[in-house]
Amino acid sequence: MSFLIKIDVKKNIADMDSQTKQAAEKAVTEISDLTIQTLQSNAPVKTGFLRSSFQKILFGLTARIFSIASYVMIVEKGSRPHVILPKSARVLHFVIGGQDVFAKSVQHPGTRGTFFIQRTRDRVSNEAPRIMAKHLQKVGKV
Repeated sequence: MSFLIKIDVKKNIADMDSQTKQAAEKAVTEISDLTIQTLQSNAPVKTGFLRSSFQKILFGLTARIFSIASYVMIVEKGSRPHVILPKSARVLHFVIGGQDVFAKSVQHPGTRGTFFIQRTRDRVSNEAPRIMAKHLQKVGKV
């Protein structure tokens, strides 16, 4: 499972003068930075890896934001109850209350989704027009 947030200015780039294009690129950068900050503040924390896993790639008027955490969508949407089996050993090993526990399998109860990505999309999509207008206003395009 993976996720991607794409920020894309859907204006005809060929019709933009260089000042307008630069202003729009600055807006996309600011919007993508806000997206990562909001993802990090909304993401639940157990080890901190998920919060630190968000990255962005900028392509002029497009930004792509993603997580390198393989489990990001399980945290976002949750999981159904399922059986956990050992992958490379004969038994599972874990510690409960300081005691070693060994088991051939474990019934995982599933998890509820946190929907932190959706909350981030909602917030940023509300802020994006204001950020874009602020940058375009600086070059007299709004």
